[in-house]
Amino acid sequence: MKNYILRFMLLFFCTGITAVQANCWNDTGGGTQTNYVNFGNVVVQRDEPEGTVIASRDFGYTIIRAIDCTNGPTYYLAYSLVYNGGISKGNHIYKTNVEGVGIRVHKSQTSTYFENPTYYSPIYAISGLTSFPSTVELIKTGPITGGALSAGTIGEYYITNTSYGVEGRMTHITMQSGTTITPTQCSISTSNLSFPMGTIAASEFSGAVGFIPEHTVTQNLGLECEANANINVTLNGTQNPDVTTSSVLALTGQGDTGVAQGVGVQLLYNNKPLELNKRIVLKKSAGGQETFPIVARYYQTKTTVTPGKANALATLNISYQ
Repeated sequence: MKNYILRFMLLFFCTGITAVQANCWNDTGGGTQTNYVNFGNVVVQRDEPEGTVIASRDFGYTIIRAIDCTNGPTYYLAYSLVYNGGISKGNHIYKTNVEGVGIRVHKSQTSTYFENPTYYSPIYAISGLTSFPSTVELIKTGPITGGALSAGTIGEYYITNTSYGVEGRMTHITMQSGTTITPTQCSISTSNLSFPMGTIAASEFSGAVGFIPEHTVTQNLGLECEANANINVTLNGTQNPDVTTSSVLALTGQGDTGVAQGVGVQLLYNNKPLELNKRIVLKKSAGGQETFPIVARYYQTKTTVTPGKANALATLNISYQ
């Protein structure tokens, strides 16, 4: 008789376990969305100020009715960030494994951030919960050493109740292998170069295309570089349409009333004109302060030069390897 009672109680206990159902389940949208994060190679200027967003992108998309839940206790939407241990740097930014680089994640186009400890938001409508794109930002938090970001879970967006366990995941964000941070090897000490040419009489030009008057202005491009930095420069601007020479810049407003005609502008380094959109190797730095004298001059583009304003704009893009 005792054995019979024991078997009956055991059977009743097991039946009670199998009858329990989960509070949440995958809805018609398909359940959890996994957003894979990979920024590739992120190049950071060495003199960027702390707090600068060095990379930002939305990952994932909207999934309607990802998770559905039964009516029951009070539910919360949870925003959890666990990447690299979830060590806060303030302002919703968390430490990564690369020194000087932080990570910040929020619901796209909102100010709802993934946090550690987890941020909980009360919710009352629990039918057809939606997954959404997440904005992942990399932030400069200090001097950057460079390196690869570790792969692993960044954070999760899920629903929970008063027990704070995971009832159903809408979004899982994971860092893939392949994101590297590369700090540049130089910083620019002269961010703008201006070449005041003054007033030059049209009569000083000749009747020949290609004539160059004696007037020049030199400005120094200054860099502070690490040893062995390969310094390159590319000139970007609008080529003067009057000549085929790719080093001659068009004047600002060329062809407009009040703008000189028959003349363009050249920039030179080491007595050689800088050609537009062509990368030029300046030097390999020995380390420390580097100075590169850039020369501006006028270049005649027509047989006749008419007076007027003769300004030009261009951009020097500097790269380091």
